[in-house]
Amino acid sequence: MISYLTASIMSEYLICDPNSLSDIQEQTYITTVIDFMIKNQATIHQIPYLEYAKEMLHMHKMVMIYNKKAYLTSNQPVATTILSSWLRQKLFHICRIKPFQSQKSASNFIASDTAVVDNCLYIGYGMDSEHHLTQVLSKDLAIIVRDLELIDRSYKHLSSIFKPLDSGTCLCYLPAFSDKSQNKIMEDFTVIHVPEQEVRLGACHAICIDNQVLIPTQCEQTAFMLSQHDYKVSFVDQQESYTGPKDYILKIN
Repeated sequence: MISYLTASIMSEYLICDPNSLSDIQEQTYITTVIDFMIKNQATIHQIPYLEYAKEMLHMHKMVMIYNKKAYLTSNQPVATTILSSWLRQKLFHICRIKPFQSQKSASNFIASDTAVVDNCLYIGYGMDSEHHLTQVLSKDLAIIVRDLELIDRSYKHLSSIFKPLDSGTCLCYLPAFSDKSQNKIMEDFTVIHVPEQEVRLGACHAICIDNQVLIPTQCEQTAFMLSQHDYKVSFVDQQESYTGPKDYILKIN
């Protein structure tokens, strides 16, 4: 288990400045997320949202960070350039996914197909991200990599169906994984099984700081199960089109 005290001191996040958003509902939503994180002693950095780089709002999809290295999704050039500049100022090393073996171009990589837990990197593959990323990132980062095969096209990214809460517990929708990958997850974690309806509402896009969890208001069954595992649950009201609070933040430390 991760030490709650250590996690509190070390938690540091980047998020778009809600005051730079023109949509009042999005302003309110992101302000709620920020209030939750500040209440739980996280350090928050804010970056202005720009209309011509809309992807910045969902920065969790764009950047994977481990040990001061930042890997960015390459298919959003404007937002990637802005985030790269900010991260460089904070002394992060910007990395590119290298071509695999005889490939001429870099592998497909979506940051929301990754989840780092302590010194282990989980990578979802089979939809947008490619399997040989496990070898590329394992070598680059000198980290243990666990590959998880996604098989349900309703859920194209790992982050929508798998959320480690700490080093021993996760929120997960197991039917979206292959049998082999389900076994890997159950070997590594105590699994809180999220109902499919609440997966679609964004339950696995929860934010967890220590034993405090922020999830969408409609995810009542997931909230109850979290409380059974001694997590304290807070809620955020969200529109149907929103993916969940974690999608709007980037954990940088």
